[in-house]
Amino acid sequence: MEYVNINEAFTAIVPIPESHNTDTVTYSVYKASDATVFASGTATFVAGINWKISFTPNVADVYIVEVNDTTLEVIYSQSFKAVRNATMTASVTTAAAATDSEMLVKINEAITTRLNGGAVQSYSINGRNLQYVTLQELWQLRRDLEVAISGKAGGARNYASFVNPE
Repeated sequence: MEYVNINEAFTAIVPIPESHNTDTVTYSVYKASDATVFASGTATFVAGINWKISFTPNVADVYIVEVNDTTLEVIYSQSFKAVRNATMTASVTTAAAATDSEMLVKINEAITTRLNGGAVQSYSINGRNLQYVTLQELWQLRRDLEVAISGKAGGARNYASFVNPE
C-alpha cells in the first residue's frame, strides 16, 4: 500500500492493459472507513496504456481508487493510506508512468505467477466483480512491448558482406 499526505494533492498513474486514448475511463475514490465516494471523475490519458487520476485526501484513512474503462468493461482498484507528514516512515512518491521495459518486467511476473497458479482470473466480493487480464492478453501485451523495445533499441537486422581478399 502506498502512503500519501493528508491535504496534499495526489496523482496516481494507473496502467490499463489494452486501453487506448479514445477509451472512456472514469474513476471513483472511496474512503475505506465508511465506503462513501470521496471523489470521482474522468481519468486523463497519459501515454501508452497509462491513465492519470488526482485527488486530495482530507483525513487519515485508507482511500480505495477504482478505475473503470467502460470501453473495455474492466475495473482496476488500488489502495492508498493517507497520513500526516509527521507520522510517515517511508517517503511518498508520485507514481510515474512506467517505461516499456518496466512494464515488460511486470507482465513477465504476472505471466509467471499465473502459470504457477498464484493468481486468479476473476473474483467477486459483495457484488463487485473483478476480472484480471487473461493469459493470452498478457502474452500479446508482452509481444507488443518486446516489439516496441526492440524498435527503440534499433532492432533492425544488420547484414555483413564478405569480400574475397584476392
